[in-house]
Amino acid sequence: MRIIADKDKKIFMLQTEHMSYGMQVSGRGKLQHLYWGERLESLRELPAGPQLTNYRHEEEAWKEESNQEYPASGGYYFDEACMKAAYRDGSRDTNLHYLGYDVTEMEDSCTLDIKLKESVNELYVSVIYK
Repeated sequence: MRIIADKDKKIFMLQTEHMSYGMQVSGRGKLQHLYWGERLESLRELPAGPQLTNYRHEEEAWKEESNQEYPASGGYYFDEACMKAAYRDGSRDTNLHYLGYDVTEMEDSCTLDIKLKESVNELYVSVIYK
């Protein structure tokens, strides 16, 4: 597998011999799924946020909520969540935002570790692709 990342634009693409998988960080700091399908050769071939068509919200500000790569429960996200948390103060909303990433390359493999942080509580999540 090959990992292509653009640090400034916060776009990521995983490539195998026949497939590509793309993600980006939105303007609101949400990790969004962009693409999964036939192999693409460059990041420029990934659809940009405004080109995505599976939005469920009419309001422009909330469209990215329905295309999250790793959605947590709460807020404006109403589908099945990847994770749910309950905090000491009784709240259960989890609002994950992009914090950074690491790429680890070894002889025969590579790993993409995207780090997310909850906006209020001290909760950190690593979304790992191998």
